[in-house]
Amino acid sequence: MAHLNFNSKLSDMVFCALDLETTGTSASVHKIVEIGMVKFTLDGVIDEYESFVNPQEHIPQSATRVHGITDEMVSSAMPISSIIKEIESFLKGTILIIQNPGFDLSFLSRAFYDNNIKLDYICAIDTVRISKLVYPQLDNHRLNTVSTYLGFDFKPHRALPDARACVEIFLSSLSILDPKRKFTLSNFISIHGKLIKPKPVFNTAKKVKEINGMKIGMPVIIKYKDSEGNTSEREIIPYNIVNDGGVVNILAYCKLRKEERLFKMDRITEIINILENNLI
Repeated sequence: MAHLNFNSKLSDMVFCALDLETTGTSASVHKIVEIGMVKFTLDGVIDEYESFVNPQEHIPQSATRVHGITDEMVSSAMPISSIIKEIESFLKGTILIIQNPGFDLSFLSRAFYDNNIKLDYICAIDTVRISKLVYPQLDNHRLNTVSTYLGFDFKPHRALPDARACVEIFLSSLSILDPKRKFTLSNFISIHGKLIKPKPVFNTAKKVKEINGMKIGMPVIIKYKDSEGNTSEREIIPYNIVNDGGVVNILAYCKLRKEERLFKMDRITEIINILENNLI
């Protein structure tokens, strides 16, 4: 964060709201399909950047159900390697404004890492943290929930509209926290907490032959607990193991969803059958 002066007033700084849409949830194995950025100051928008990105692989239906982006929509787009310099130029010298920055920063980190670009100047403010402070009465602080509360109408789960929503949430929150525009960056950090940085070490997929008794490439039935605590049986074909920041995932083909998915290892409650009919 060498470019930051913590005594600078926020009113003198440039920010960049950023949002990415992807083929999945793990930067280790999934790709960016759309990027949206809005460069702005407290006085208004300076510039916007929007682009589809060709992931050079199939977009799973599970991802398309979220953002609506299909293979056809990105087929004529440039790969991330062809526009990464444009992205770097656009966001350099700004503080990023992101909803739950960990996700987007992991994909941004992967893209920069793959193209030999350093990330040491990048840091982000989390709109979730700020909206929780300013609007504690809300049931949740999802982008759509806070935007609706503020009366900002947008189409969620598309990169540029989501980035614009981040701008609205940040500026609205700041108008309440600092109505006279006296905050320095240091003042703001005392409320927000440390600015969020990309993780310096990128964890790639690790090639293995067996995962807790599950053989790579061999069908297996598992009991799997989802994020809401519901358990279901899934027949999967494990491909690989992926370690993202200490979270161990199984990359596998899911016969229920009929597509490749990631399964968190700690949510597999039981392995009840393998092709060879052995119990684990």
